[in-house]
Amino acid sequence: INIKRNKVNVNFTPTPIINVNFTPTPIIATPIIATPIIRAWLSGSVSGFTGLFIAKCRFFYQGIAAAFCYPRGIILSVVENRMRLTPVTRGALAPNQQQVLDAIEQGPRAKGRPGIGLIGPFGVWVRAPGVGGPIQKVGEAIRFSTSLASNVQEVAICTVGAFHHSKFEFSTHKALAIQAGVSEVCLDLLRDGEEPGFNGDEGLSYKIAREMLTEHGISDTTYGLGLARFTETGMIELVATVGYYCLISLTLNAFKIPLEPGMEDPFPD
Repeated sequence: INIKRNKVNVNFTPTPIINVNFTPTPIIATPIIATPIIRAWLSGSVSGFTGLFIAKCRFFYQGIAAAFCYPRGIILSVVENRMRLTPVTRGALAPNQQQVLDAIEQGPRAKGRPGIGLIGPFGVWVRAPGVGGPIQKVGEAIRFSTSLASNVQEVAICTVGAFHHSKFEFSTHKALAIQAGVSEVCLDLLRDGEEPGFNGDEGLSYKIAREMLTEHGISDTTYGLGLARFTETGMIELVATVGYYCLISLTLNAFKIPLEPGMEDPFPD
């Protein structure tokens, strides 16, 4: 079996190779037809040919994919690429969820970004307001109330996003880092897992964040350099930044939060 983005090549007996052109997205976007077939096929309760017969009336090519993609892990991988959270709409939020949404969309993050409260990590916090409310407040303080220069902070954030291969996080903050004056060339090297070549305060920010991520702490030498340059308050803020964006990156990864339209995918699958 050879699967590419828009083609499934399936070799089975006695029929020779069948080339099936299909777009994976509609399989997910038509849950009434496709999801029951896929779930039944995964559980073994519906044969491949039965799945093909059921689906062919409206989605013939999807039925072929559901019927013949073996092993079943192929279909499972398609299903698991969905966001894992239950869809929510603004009109159906509980009062405490609405409070979190309002706090996000009435705060400094929302400047020039209407509707931000239900995308990325913010949509996660809205769904769980008991922890989401306090978390978004911490994030707002870290983004907008520290003594750190924007470029220094964005380098640390992008270092975290690259380390965790967090698509949404890195894509969002790469753009913010460039706005803050960080070299796009260095950011692309960081994304690719190479030595980014940051200089000055940006290089020190990268070194501190990288040590925290890979060594689970900061060496005495690096801490001394950070203390001399950023002060004790700045070091506390920088450590908090790294810790908070680890939470953000892992949250985005765990729940498979998708990129928004127009966002660059920094880590294609």
